[in-house]
Amino acid sequence: MNKSNNRYINDEINKLRASDQKVRRNGDKALMHYTDSININKLMDITKKYGWKKRGWIILWHQRGTYEDNNYVWKYFKPYINEQIRKGKIRKYFWAIFEEEQSIIKEKKQIYGFYFNQYKTFPMKDVESVDERRKKLGMPPLWYLNEVYDAELPAGYKTINSKIIPLD
Repeated sequence: MNKSNNRYINDEINKLRASDQKVRRNGDKALMHYTDSININKLMDITKKYGWKKRGWIILWHQRGTYEDNNYVWKYFKPYINEQIRKGKIRKYFWAIFEEEQSIIKEKKQIYGFYFNQYKTFPMKDVESVDERRKKLGMPPLWYLNEVYDAELPAGYKTINSKIIPLD
């Protein structure tokens, strides 16, 4: 892909992002759903022609309410992104926030602890295994978020690795 194609694709993604954010400031839900539909179709076209573009994530994120549905969006993006994950082109934890969101919607519980400032509202599911789940996806343990960002830890969370070991 030449430099001008790359610039064109970036411009197209930026236009999608701009329309995405503009409609959200407007507050018109019907217009928002319409715009999201247009944008996801354009993102699919771009992805089919040029591959996944990281900046397009927000467009896909606004489809999260249907993440577990078997619709055309997910029939395309799930296999495509899973293949990119297998190839090491997209991080293993790409779907974790989508799974987290679905768990919060359905069970009012978190799986990975993305919403660390909301543990009282959305407690951790199986808090004893959260760091194992995070590790499998290449994410740091929750205690790390506490050490670095002073993030709250969920009730019942325990770790033997609660201190960061300085590097030489």
